[in-house]
Amino acid sequence: MASRFQIDDTAWLVESNRIIREVRIIRLESSFYVVQFKDSGGAIRVRGTRLFATEEEAKKSVRGGNPQKRNW
Repeated sequence: MASRFQIDDTAWLVESNRIIREVRIIRLESSFYVVQFKDSGGAIRVRGTRLFATEEEAKKSVRGGNPQKRNW
């Protein structure tokens, strides 16, 4: 299966179905990605289904229609 994102790509992550954060792809692991948060420098491993190519796509995926963008 081809990866949607490559190393060093920028993506948008939806956390807790309400917070949208910009991330950088730092490693690919099968259907998982290791991403680094651009605002804090921390990193986590997530499934590709939680990542979006644009902020607008991420906003559309949030149920309830009131997404928040973390501004640290």
